[in-house]
Amino acid sequence: MKRIFALLLCVLSLFAVACKDEKGHITDIDLDSSFYEEKIFVGDDIDFSDFSVLVTYSSGETLQTTSSVVSIVGFSTVEAGEIEFTIKHKNKSFKKTVVIYHPTVVDCTYKGEGVVLYKGDTESLFSHKFTALYENGAEEEVSLSGAEIADDYNLTNTFTNITFTYDGKTFVVPCKVVYKPIVESVEYKFVDLTSSYDTSVSKIMISSGEAFLFNEERVVCGEFSVTSAQYNMYTAFKTYGGSLVTVQLYLVKDTIYMDFLE
Repeated sequence: MKRIFALLLCVLSLFAVACKDEKGHITDIDLDSSFYEEKIFVGDDIDFSDFSVLVTYSSGETLQTTSSVVSIVGFSTVEAGEIEFTIKHKNKSFKKTVVIYHPTVVDCTYKGEGVVLYKGDTESLFSHKFTALYENGAEEEVSLSGAEIADDYNLTNTFTNITFTYDGKTFVVPCKVVYKPIVESVEYKFVDLTSSYDTSVSKIMISSGEAFLFNEERVVCGEFSVTSAQYNMYTAFKTYGGSLVTVQLYLVKDTIYMDFLE
């Protein structure tokens, strides 16, 4: 009986060896083609259990199995570009490459309320955001300061759609464009674009309908009457070349500019 059992084990062993020899040794292990057919984007969390594994033998025969029989080493979606990773099975290792893409923007929309913009001061955009939709379905809230807008958008007393561009996509935002409010009795830097005062005048303060001009030593160099106007501007009448003209005073950041009325 023992001889018969031993003989049976021998036959089975020879059969297993014959089967192994028939397939030959493993020449490649790879994830199935669907892994490479779909774009992989930065930040994607890949579940390798969704993919099967294809084992190739030296005989040319292939075997499809689950990814649980292998380990994936070095795979990362942190950065865009071609990456190299390794598929390991027992003492076998096979290096593979795949491209990680940065998703492109397919659409942009602004979902907020109308925005009050200060002319010449893009910092007033920072607190407002729009929504960027990417090709992988992800959405991102992006500051309007990251979008492009015309340098010289027109002043308007009502909300008007202004076009912005981000990553090649355009969208509109309802905006009211005004000058930054001038606070009375506060000193501001002063720039005279009419060249009516010498360059020593560097400060201005508006109070009770009067504008006071100072030099660096805070010596008053000029004084004239002003009138509040729309768009947070002040206007004044000045004599130039014997003619009376209207000038405007407006605030950009921390500087009041004086220029001829547009």
